[in-house]
Amino acid sequence: MISNHARVGRALYLLKIELDSFIPREFLGYHQDQAATVLNQILGQSRDPQKPFHNMKAQDLLTVMQAAWPDVFERALTGVDPAMVREVAFAHEAWANRHAFSGDAAFQTLTTIQKLLSAMSSPSTLELEMLKVESLESVVEVPDSEVSQVVDSPERPEQQPPQEPPQADSPEIAEEEVANSVAGAAPASQPSDAAEPYLAELVQALREKGALQEQDYLAQSTRPGTQPEYADPSFLGELTPSLAQALGSLGPERLLTYQGQALAESLSGANVALESSWAADESMTCALTLAETLLRNPGSHALVVCPSAQAAHRAYAGMEGLLDPVGLRAHSWVDGASAPEWSPSVESSSPVLVTTPEILNRHILGDLANWNGWLSGLEFVAIEQAQEFRGFFGANVAVLLRRLAHALAVSGTIPRFFLTGHGCANATELAENLTGKSFQGVAAPAGPATKHHCLFIDPREPDVPVRAALSGRISRAALACVESGKSVLVYGASDMVTRDCYETFVSLCDGLDADTQAVLRVKDDAPGGDMGEALEAPAALSPTALFTSNPPSAGQTGRGFDGVILAGFPENLGTARALLETAGGAGREEGFLLFYAATSADDAFFTRNLEAFLEKHPDQVVFDADHADVVLPHLASLGQESGGRVYSFSRDVLGNAIFQLLRRQAAELSDDEELPPSEANLGTPGDQNWRLQFEEATVAQFGPYRKFREAYPGAIINVGGVKYRYLGADEGPMDDSPPVILVESSEGIANLLTEPFFDKSLEVREESLCLSLATGVSLSLGDVALEEQLTRIRAFDDSSLSDPGDEGQAGLEVTYTPEEEVAWRSVTPAFWIDVSGLVGEDTHGQDGEGGQAATSAMAALEQMFRLGARFTFPVGPYDLSTHCEGSRVFLVEMTREAQGVAKKAFDLWREILISGANIARQCPCEQGCTFCIVPPIPTGGDLDKARGLELADRLLEVTHVS
Repeated sequence: MISNHARVGRALYLLKIELDSFIPREFLGYHQDQAATVLNQILGQSRDPQKPFHNMKAQDLLTVMQAAWPDVFERALTGVDPAMVREVAFAHEAWANRHAFSGDAAFQTLTTIQKLLSAMSSPSTLELEMLKVESLESVVEVPDSEVSQVVDSPERPEQQPPQEPPQADSPEIAEEEVANSVAGAAPASQPSDAAEPYLAELVQALREKGALQEQDYLAQSTRPGTQPEYADPSFLGELTPSLAQALGSLGPERLLTYQGQALAESLSGANVALESSWAADESMTCALTLAETLLRNPGSHALVVCPSAQAAHRAYAGMEGLLDPVGLRAHSWVDGASAPEWSPSVESSSPVLVTTPEILNRHILGDLANWNGWLSGLEFVAIEQAQEFRGFFGANVAVLLRRLAHALAVSGTIPRFFLTGHGCANATELAENLTGKSFQGVAAPAGPATKHHCLFIDPREPDVPVRAALSGRISRAALACVESGKSVLVYGASDMVTRDCYETFVSLCDGLDADTQAVLRVKDDAPGGDMGEALEAPAALSPTALFTSNPPSAGQTGRGFDGVILAGFPENLGTARALLETAGGAGREEGFLLFYAATSADDAFFTRNLEAFLEKHPDQVVFDADHADVVLPHLASLGQESGGRVYSFSRDVLGNAIFQLLRRQAAELSDDEELPPSEANLGTPGDQNWRLQFEEATVAQFGPYRKFREAYPGAIINVGGVKYRYLGADEGPMDDSPPVILVESSEGIANLLTEPFFDKSLEVREESLCLSLATGVSLSLGDVALEEQLTRIRAFDDSSLSDPGDEGQAGLEVTYTPEEEVAWRSVTPAFWIDVSGLVGEDTHGQDGEGGQAATSAMAALEQMFRLGARFTFPVGPYDLSTHCEGSRVFLVEMTREAQGVAKKAFDLWREILISGANIARQCPCEQGCTFCIVPPIPTGGDLDKARGLELADRLLEVTHVS
């Protein structure tokens, strides 16, 4: 079921796209003034039996339609008879099916356009307000297959002042193809609680425990699960007998389809990239392919590279159950200090080595002479959890893997590669960028295996201290789940919040006759730190509540639990999606994700954008391995590994950028000169972070840019709903220990907030690439010099705020200038788009207000790019910065984790803008608010969402390529 308003919008918009793709724009200027006259002549001619309408040339019809289009689409509607809505929509059905184009269909379309033109200028028809009410109340039934292809009207709906969306089920948004999606998706009603007994039971349990209250904002939605697809059972007969028997002993009688495809592709000699959702079991797929490869090649070896020590231990544990029964011994080596006890000679009986990039860099390639024998039998290289290889870290791992491939090629060894990437939209591209080799992509199911229910709650307790409110709500929610027979994983991004929730939960259980078990596991960097180990202590009690701040692990995050509770929204959306898609685990028909917002604009944003989160596509994982700053530290080691020589195959294996630098260095060395020893710093995630230290505990880690933005003198810092006052910063000694931000916390600051204001300037230093898209519209890529200055700070008491989007505050309010300079300066890669040809087209400005209107529209466009980028890449809120200058919008890389995003944004700018514009369009506010495009930290300028959407639509329109 879709609204008539959406149907007419789709009809008009798609009609314009079709006409634009057929008719040169020169016809527009020629016919525009006489459009109505020509239409009347054609319609009159069609009723003359001597001049049949069918005899008209199709090109003439298209020309007239194109000429009439500005009068139909660009003129503001002042009144239309609601009955015409259906007529326009149905007329378009014939036009959309041009393969069955007929004169009757064209005649009907032209007749409808003429009626619409007449109605728009008629004072006797209904006003637009009445049309909206009428068209939204009256619906037309369409097949389910059509619902996903319908988009809203390009005409802007009536703008309402900022208000709470209804506290009911969030609308389910239908998707439209990216190429044609300019308007937002059309909402459809969600099933009521009564239609989902599991959801209704959960909501009732939360209400009874006080975890959900009447004044709370609640959004809810249900996602269906995906049915597993099995490979032909005969495929098991093609496996090595011992492996087929081991698979049978583990339980599954049949292979999943994607597992069989991955195995078949690998055995045929292809490098395989497994593209999957977070719910897929990639470790089993990798172990299956690895085991069959080694069993068919006795005496061969396999290397499994994981992003971290914890990931390596999890991969090892996941593979061991399949490898041991077939006689393949695996070893996990993640600690460089154990190098003297672990060597290829001592462990030659282990054909499978599971390790990390750091070990590969320092101890294997760094000691290549001792490892050549083991590596000469290397038949299989697996890259596990490749979605973590991004930014600066990913770029270094790419150079490292190419060094490995080059060293193997020198010795004549060419192994097969196998890559797994959870929640990664471009796994094949990622694999090829990491290794420089061609890959065959295999797609695993995209989505959770079980039905999932999502509840997003913004608790409203302005008179209760933040920490008490959040921990109390979450602990009561966990108790409600446990008492109703549901095991739950409580995930907090902050150790302090996790501990508070755990302690409150334990206190609530005192005196209750509840057969429950509460387990606490905060962040732990120990190699074996895994959630599963936490369940070994008194495990006789069930169900269980596990409180953890460990980052989620691929494929195992919420398995074994009926649901997940998020204590504040994770900075990386991929973390939240991982928790959602793995909740419920195997053997359960339904699972749930329960999110409680902390008191931050970011958390409030996600409670109002549940559907945008659920419809989010998998992340685009990127890095830039061609950057000289990445490659240069590897050159000395690369030269040693190749004996100071450049081979005929070096360019193909290393890639042109690395090859050219290596050739230049080799040419500069004399025959008797030795290459200096060197070990590249791989730049693992978090190695530049500041520790936020409260008393003796580390409560969070801030990157340098986030530290600048949030931890300034006098700041009140909100971490997962807990507030801290900034005391000072200590960069620490010049060694490997991270710098520290010292903070204090007390009940006296529970209702205080500080709001910083920044001046920003940006200068283009180098434009390396520029592409013209249309007249006055261009894309550019290059380096920019960015400078930001903290100019003033506003401190106020937020205890009277009923909503994060409220403008008025009561109580204490002070604005002051910082006593010391707080500034950020950097030269960094950026992507930018120039829309100078569009900003002056339709600003609606009067009395000299046109320039201001254009500026506010550009400011809104900037924020749409900011939102869209966050829903496209696995980045946090401070990894990228946007900037608006004149007619240009910039997307700037601010952290090492974002390295490579600017280049990829150059290719994906339309998808980024569509995603951000759809989020803005779905919010009922008029000018923009914190629930859509207003950023958490003020930008210092006004923005106009309505005009920004007009500009975004026009930009997408003029750059559309059919």
